Amino acid sequence: MTRRLSVLLAFSLAGALTACSSGGSGTAAPSTSPSESASPSPSPSPSPSPSPSPVDVAVAGPPAAAKINLQTADLPAGFTTSPAADGEFAEDEAAEKELSACVGQPFAESLVSEVSDDFVKGADFPVLEYASQVEFYADEAVVAADLMVYQGDKIGECLSRQFTKEIEANAEGVKFSPIMVTRLTPVAQGADGAFGLRFSTKGTAQGESNSFTFDVLGFAKDRTQVSLTVAAFGAKPNDVERDALFAKLVERGIANAL
Repeated sequence: MTRRLSVLLAFSLAGALTACSSGGSGTAAPSTSPSESASPSPSPSPSPSPSPSPVDVAVAGPPAAAKINLQTADLPAGFTTSPAADGEFAEDEAAEKELSACVGQPFAESLVSEVSDDFVKGADFPVLEYASQVEFYADEAVVAADLMVYQGDKIGECLSRQFTKEIEANAEGVKFSPIMVTRLTPVAQGADGAFGLRFSTKGTAQGESNSFTFDVLGFAKDRTQVSLTVAAFGAKPNDVERDALFAKLVERGIANAL
């Protein structure tokens, strides 16, 4: 599972709670994401010569991830860049294990996990935030199993349960509506598969109601898993902008997959 997911959610909720006490609104043109398209990698032809040495993921992973992850130049004008605030990894890992148990999949730790900087538009409210994560695993089968979970029906219920738990722990003085889950269909041509989910709710405090939306899009290629997370409160996410950023991740992810 993508460790970044629960971490960004926690920080986004903190921002949402602050925003709920402020007025204001913002809009961004939504769009319907095109249908997912994926093509399998061709099988290598048999060869009597010795196989090349396997790539050392622990060594090759970090520089490969740096080439894939979102960069400041990818974002349009108006976004600020700051180092990712990952919080406590022990608590994060516990949340990931809880999520794995919910979907019925054994917890698998990635060999390399690298997150991008945080890219934020809006100093106060409304706020739109993008971030990405690249993970490399020891076995392609682990990535394939993870992809099937994110494409399945149970992940929405399990993530909603986890998100609700975070809300109840942090939403003092704020009442949130039930979380709505929407399936997205991002394009990831050349990948082994892709997934997309949107979680939406509204927070009400002191008579003010504000929207909170959290999108996660991802794809897998060989032993590589790449995800894009989008947190927005006070306005709908800009789906056109989101999909353009995801396309950059796909292009670089396919080129630098391990």
